[in-house]
Amino acid sequence: MTENKRSPNEQRSDAHNPTSSEYRESANNHSNQSNPNSSAYQSSMNNRANQMNPNSSAYRSSRGKK
Repeated sequence: MTENKRSPNEQRSDAHNPTSSEYRESANNHSNQSNPNSSAYQSSMNNRANQMNPNSSAYRSSRGKK
């Protein structure tokens, strides 16, 4: 099996292994989304605000409308 073609089971194993890069990237992303000083947090909050605003195209697309 090549490195690029990993089975779903191998991918799940890496995601739960604290020494894998996938695990660290996931943990860093979670930390950034919880930190109000992070740009990831700000973009997440902006996306939520847009999805809750009936005048925004994100509102319509989040509800399956065009």
